[in-house]
Amino acid sequence: MTLPASSESSSGAITDGDYTLQFFIGNYKLSSVTITFAAGQVVNDEKVINLEGELRRDITLTRLAGVHTSVYPPIITSGFDSDVITKVHITPGKTDIYFHLRKLVTRDFSIYTGLLIREADSKKLAYTVDIDTASSMKEYIDRPSQTLDFVFNYTDVNLPSGIYEVIPFFGIR
Repeated sequence: MTLPASSESSSGAITDGDYTLQFFIGNYKLSSVTITFAAGQVVNDEKVINLEGELRRDITLTRLAGVHTSVYPPIITSGFDSDVITKVHITPGKTDIYFHLRKLVTRDFSIYTGLLIREADSKKLAYTVDIDTASSMKEYIDRPSQTLDFVFNYTDVNLPSGIYEVIPFFGIR
């Protein structure tokens, strides 16, 4: 990782002090280390980092939940004008996990929302499925597992032919 040069803090440069370096992978608990800088240089720490900026230990991330996503229908043919259902199967790694999900709740039903659709080859975001009136809600996902259905009308999306990936977005605590 290339660091900005030491100079004025207003220009985005690193100033003297402690910084937290966070490690993240989806479905895993964040892990972090604290690194100290002085005069624009990494301060050697026998337990954390050397002068070349190499971490001295492996960083371990704890998996919070298994998440498997399936899209139905898996292939959309010409003339398709119905709903696309994305099933998100969640297997919590422990019992005290809460998910922060985008959800629209009415008196009669609730709808999960919060999907990113990206082109598989270019990895560019093609569409976001997120109902404006939905709220972020904290929801307990019980063991052994739970399946959430995210539904959107394909004709509203109007994507060109291609291969796409559907990625649910939510927070885990």
